[in-house]
Amino acid sequence: MPKVELIGLKKIYDNNVQAVYDFNLEIEEGEFVVLVGPSGCGKTTTLRMVAGLEDITDGRLIIDGNDITAIPPKDRDIAFVFQDYALYAHMTVYQNMAFSLVLRKENSNLIHKKVLAAAEILGLTEQLNKKPKQLSGGQRQRVAIGRAIVRNPKLFLFDEPLSNLDAKLRNAMRRELLLLHKKLNATIIYVTHDQMEALTLADKIVCMSMGYVQQIGTPLELYYKPNNLFVANFIGLPPMNLLDVEVKRNAISSPLFEIPLDLHHQKSLKDYVGKKVVMGIRAEHIYEQGDIPLKVWVNENLGQSTLIHGYLKNQKIICKFKRWANYQVDDIIKIGFDFENIHFFDKETTMAIR
Repeated sequence: MPKVELIGLKKIYDNNVQAVYDFNLEIEEGEFVVLVGPSGCGKTTTLRMVAGLEDITDGRLIIDGNDITAIPPKDRDIAFVFQDYALYAHMTVYQNMAFSLVLRKENSNLIHKKVLAAAEILGLTEQLNKKPKQLSGGQRQRVAIGRAIVRNPKLFLFDEPLSNLDAKLRNAMRRELLLLHKKLNATIIYVTHDQMEALTLADKIVCMSMGYVQQIGTPLELYYKPNNLFVANFIGLPPMNLLDVEVKRNAISSPLFEIPLDLHHQKSLKDYVGKKVVMGIRAEHIYEQGDIPLKVWVNENLGQSTLIHGYLKNQKIICKFKRWANYQVDDIIKIGFDFENIHFFDKETTMAIR
């Protein structure tokens, strides 16, 4: 599998609307890269530029050291798995999987071997003589993936392939995609708006918003070290709690609490003394038996943990406790913040303060 480089990609449509701005990314051989972001952020447009289904307004696309920016889609040796499966209803599973190889006029014995091998990997051996309408949504998606596998392409592209499945099937298909990636050692670019898919599948995540790349890194990097308020709020379920606080010389304060700053945070916040910043804290980094009063709004039991939705005065806060809790509406509980996992962001630039 090749190395892939996206260098300064831009997409501007005829109506002068720009969908993607200066997109830069290096994808190593065998890497699983996920583009994630809300609808309209430019992730699918970027994928389609890689596939050749959208013209690149500016920038270059390099695969295996070759500039393929102007090469037609059919000559890029890229397999695209669509959101809606795009299967031929009148063909059997076998015929759907073999179709691209038949168009290439490959040897029939070789086609047969490739289809059977892909069907074995995907657990479709017993379904080869069925039509798509006889299959479940998960099976249809596996057929679409199998059609890509048989081509043995340089690069696999997935455009929200699990969005049409129910929650149980999505979880099962995520596991199958992880196993498939390990078996094939394939280079994959995968698009989703579901940040849980991104966190569970990716070797590397590209978080996008409004056509711009907000952060590139491993799932842990985006979760524990978000570059800005958008990434902090988008990555993670529930999203990070964000509070306005004032920086003092040795502490941060709000109308409800004052927390002393350690030497590290004193240094990073020294230019913000007397100013307000945004403090971020994830739900699991809030603990019980602190000294900050929280008024309970909802007690949401999840089995081994409980989400507590509450208010610090008018500020909504979500806490995640590692036990089955039974708080009632309007209960007042005392919480505390794990200071080692507190984040600070500049209110004007929205960038993380490190």
